[in-house]
Amino acid sequence: MAASNKEHIVLHAGASRWSWQRLDRSRRILEQGEVAPGEVAWPPAAPVHVLLDAYQCLGLRLTLPRLSAGKQAQAIRWAAEEHLASSAEDEHVVAGPRDEEDRLCAVVIGQVAMNGLMDALQGQVVDQVVPDALCLPLQPGRVSLAALDGRVLARWGDWDFGSFEPELIQELLDSL
Repeated sequence: MAASNKEHIVLHAGASRWSWQRLDRSRRILEQGEVAPGEVAWPPAAPVHVLLDAYQCLGLRLTLPRLSAGKQAQAIRWAAEEHLASSAEDEHVVAGPRDEEDRLCAVVIGQVAMNGLMDALQGQVVDQVVPDALCLPLQPGRVSLAALDGRVLARWGDWDFGSFEPELIQELLDSL
């Protein structure tokens, strides 16, 4: 049965396994499964919303003026480069929302990881790629944690997130 355009797939692209759910327009689960990374086992017509392992992502806040979409796409790479160990040309940089101080939030994903993800999802309509840790509840002044596949996801702000080895969590908490 082909998926209707009112359905969508939520794919959690974790390091060791991918889990997915096909949801209807009311967000009811119609079908779900788990596959090895890179495997596709859902109806190809449904748009895919990817939750990517936050370990592969970096959240940034950039001071950029408001620009047209085209100029912003160019400027965001330059602005992000000062925060990166490598060239921005080696990274996939995407604008997010503006924060309360009008800084532009952005997500950086290594271009190699992004290309691998998109190659694995070839033929799929990918609507969005979001760090999985941004799905944790946001509670001002608190840190949200979740254990997942031997790692700990953490969120401590609207755009502050990460994925850590369990033994590093105390250091994170002490630093906040």
